[in-house]
Amino acid sequence: MYNYILFDADNTLLDFDAAQFHSFSNVLHHYGIDFTETIYEKYLIINHALWHQFEKGVLSKESVQSQRFKILFDSLGYVIDGMDAERIYQLSLQNQCWLMPYAGEVCKILYASTNLSIVTNGVGPTQIARIQNSEIGKYMSFLVISEEVGYAKPDPRFFAEAFKIIGCTQDDHILIVGDSLTSDIQGGINAGIDTCWYSPNMQVFDSDIKINYIIHDLRELLSIVFN
Repeated sequence: MYNYILFDADNTLLDFDAAQFHSFSNVLHHYGIDFTETIYEKYLIINHALWHQFEKGVLSKESVQSQRFKILFDSLGYVIDGMDAERIYQLSLQNQCWLMPYAGEVCKILYASTNLSIVTNGVGPTQIARIQNSEIGKYMSFLVISEEVGYAKPDPRFFAEAFKIIGCTQDDHILIVGDSLTSDIQGGINAGIDTCWYSPNMQVFDSDIKINYIIHDLRELLSIVFN
């Protein structure tokens, strides 16, 4: 049985895809631009590439935030302030609190006997608002955010700080649950704790990374934790 569970936030407990879609649409509406799938796909590619550089330590989070909309709008022939677009996006995102399937149900069951916390690389004020306003906020003991501790997943220093905040050690039967192989799973491996990859869309696993558990439904986590 695991005593501590570290949950990633976006697309693990919170439905970030839905939140991102609505917030991005609001940004385009603000600038009077009609939404198209082509524009959205272009944004997703730009955003993914920038966040990947952030995880590798090449870019700061501030650089990701200031660049992603500017790069997109430049490609569309619009001149905007990247951080102004980011502000609009984050304000909208704070109100998007949809959950992944069964997240509320599973957290409620685990909360009765397990210490639950969230570890996230997301934007601090936005993540705090989304989690506190969601059904799962009341079940979380701690919310550990990369920009507040000074390091980001998968850096082992992020987890060292998280353990201090939560009040546990590497030997305290800790499990990290997340959808990202490069951030959550590699981060758990770097920290020396067990890992559970949440893959709701049945992604093909084609990496050499060693994972303790793979689940496609959050309810499968219950048998792992209480085994």
